[in-house]
Amino acid sequence: MAVSESRRKANQKWDAANLDRVSIAMPKGMKDTVKAAAAAVGESMNQYIIGAVEQRISGKGPQSAAGAHENEGAILAPDALRIAQEAAQRAGEDIPAFVARAVTNQDQRDKMALALKASTREPNAQN
Repeated sequence: MAVSESRRKANQKWDAANLDRVSIAMPKGMKDTVKAAAAAVGESMNQYIIGAVEQRISGKGPQSAAGAHENEGAILAPDALRIAQEAAQRAGEDIPAFVARAVTNQDQRDKMALALKASTREPNAQN
């Protein structure tokens, strides 16, 4: 559905009054990393970045806490993220789609393994 010119202008006016725009530059590949991390927690990249900045400013973020462990609070460890990036590229998928598919597949495997484990215990429980 097309947005009317008056609606577009009203949106721009609201944005100008309520939002500050910031353009950031990051190393190649980091955008995909942020996108995947945001998708993993059900947020947009914008929401994820704002949350990270708010945590850091409030002193509650992992990087600002004294003695915090490296990568604390991260969804994937750097090595796991690198492997996911490479695998996603080989599969021709973006990282969020790849991670979502991998998690779904692993969840199904875990359910099958638990069901198999439970079914093998039942005969032994009757002895």
